[in-house]
Amino acid sequence: MPDRRLPRANAFAARGVTLRYPERSWSGVSVRDGVVVLAMRTADVQVNDDGCSCLLWARAMDWVHGPSKQERLDHCQLAMLRGAAEGLLDYGESAGVDPSESVSLRVIRICGEYWAKWGSATRPRVGESGVFAREYMQEARLAALPG
Repeated sequence: MPDRRLPRANAFAARGVTLRYPERSWSGVSVRDGVVVLAMRTADVQVNDDGCSCLLWARAMDWVHGPSKQERLDHCQLAMLRGAAEGLLDYGESAGVDPSESVSLRVIRICGEYWAKWGSATRPRVGESGVFAREYMQEARLAALPG
């Protein structure tokens, strides 16, 4: 529900994460349980027959704040070592993040890029429609677009 959405830093705090750079960080580690938590823009989430994915870090990505880019890389590497992470969906500046809405994901490295992957276990079986998931993510992408 949109009324439960918070600014990104507040959503991280609700998950037990204190961000190093509250205005710039997109990832952190929960002090409660040590889980790596990564925020992802819903507009960047890709949905296909293999589940969902989102590019988390690439050398060529534009990043306004250099230290937070390095922090994101460090958290991606830590998530890979641990085998799992938690993802928060950021619907954009005006829409925010619902801290109770998270996904369990894996971080993988492909050609120097770090990607979040999730949902393959829940993908539709052969013959079933995958339209719902695609429509839901399309709605989320549209909701994240400015005005």
